[in-house]
Amino acid sequence: LLDWDEIMAEERHVTAFTVHMMREKSDKLAILSYLLDRLYDARQELLRRHRLEEYPPLTVVMRELHTIAPRTKSEQDSESTTESYLVETLAELMALMRHVNMDIIADTQKFKQQLSPRVSKLFHRIYCFKGQKPDIQDVFRTRVSNTDPASTVASYETGVCALVSDEGYRLPIRTAPPRFHHLDASQDGGGLS
Repeated sequence: LLDWDEIMAEERHVTAFTVHMMREKSDKLAILSYLLDRLYDARQELLRRHRLEEYPPLTVVMRELHTIAPRTKSEQDSESTTESYLVETLAELMALMRHVNMDIIADTQKFKQQLSPRVSKLFHRIYCFKGQKPDIQDVFRTRVSNTDPASTVASYETGVCALVSDEGYRLPIRTAPPRFHHLDASQDGGGLS
């Protein structure tokens, strides 16, 4: 049993969970479902007890969000049911964010094509990095009608992006390249040198 109070109490406390080592997708989904559900309940409980101000802001980082909240569900009933539940829980958690002093930072390769619309519509800001022009146009279409900047963004170098939100877009934004950037053998060598 996880002590969520202990996990969330310290300002500089970092807790990481991974399901990477698990073999079965259904097991991974079950664990992710449990974690999201418990996180939602823990933050909601702080709000109910009027104790939220005693805790530091919480930032949740989720890698490859489309695997947690996919647009297209699994063909296996058990996995599909869990995926649907995950989408609902994540949507509830995202709707609760501003009330419980929490942010969610997530990444996915193809925002509109792979991610559930129930979840993607709840993001306030989307940082769009280099990619395929049609995918970037889809991101712009979700928040603004102007897709003209997509070709510029598609050719950005690593660490440069565009911010897209309901208020419009800003570009270019220079960031430090992500530490989780996939190695490209032609540019980065074998990763050990």
